[in-house]
Amino acid sequence: MESAEIVYPYIEKYLNISIERTKDNNISEQAKKLLQDYYQLKEEDSPQQAYARASVAYLEWHLKKAQLLLTPHKVAAVKTHG
Repeated sequence: MESAEIVYPYIEKYLNISIERTKDNNISEQAKKLLQDYYQLKEEDSPQQAYARASVAYLEWHLKKAQLLLTPHKVAAVKTHG
């Protein structure tokens, strides 16, 4: 995992995404516990880091899909084989 880089006192970069740990205060203790138990990686100590990781994974998939659709020879190959 990429280490967190401090940008402002309350904003840091995690996986090239700006996160604000102060937003953790908007999450109930029960929700934080669920995130820690079922979603956050061991090295993530903030729900904002888990949200950033999910955002990066979602975006990466869509960028690959968009590239596939914008590459004519690959689209033609998909149409002939699918």
